Amino acid sequence: MTRTDATDPIAGNAPTDRSVSLFDRARAHPFILLVIVPTLIAALYLFAIASAQYRSEAQFVVRGLDTQSAPASGVGQLLGISSSLSPGQQEAQSIREYLRSHDAVRALRAEGVDLVAIYRRPGTDPLSRLWSPVPRAETLLDFYRDHVDVIYDPDDNITRLSVRAFDPGDAQRIA
Repeated sequence: MTRTDATDPIAGNAPTDRSVSLFDRARAHPFILLVIVPTLIAALYLFAIASAQYRSEAQFVVRGLDTQSAPASGVGQLLGISSSLSPGQQEAQSIREYLRSHDAVRALRAEGVDLVAIYRRPGTDPLSRLWSPVPRAETLLDFYRDHVDVIYDPDDNITRLSVRAFDPGDAQRIA
């Protein structure tokens, strides 16, 4: 008769050694694996590794000529929606699209703002920084769009520009 340490599925006897693997403990307590461990990893990153980020905001109003807009359709009247934008709203939307375009990145570069140097600043944690020292134009635009928000509020015609960077002066320069 031979002795084995593995569980015999037919006989149903348990292992003879008392060591329980980490995987077995995790299966027995899924809360630890699914909640506690990810929370600890996120807390470790946020409090020990992540770089500080600063936000600079600007607000502006775009005024257009006051002309009568077309009356809303039947469903639009029920929902309170006008069928067309006023000239000021159209201009604000155009500015919003410009501020999120390649042209805005090019204009910043023309003003002497080096986005690559700003977002690759030494001391910035590797998960937050721009990875490539010479990024493609599309990569830089995507990173720029992740750090620049342009929100238009049609109720008061205010456009809000919000810029995040790893230095407060850099956030102000970009804004």
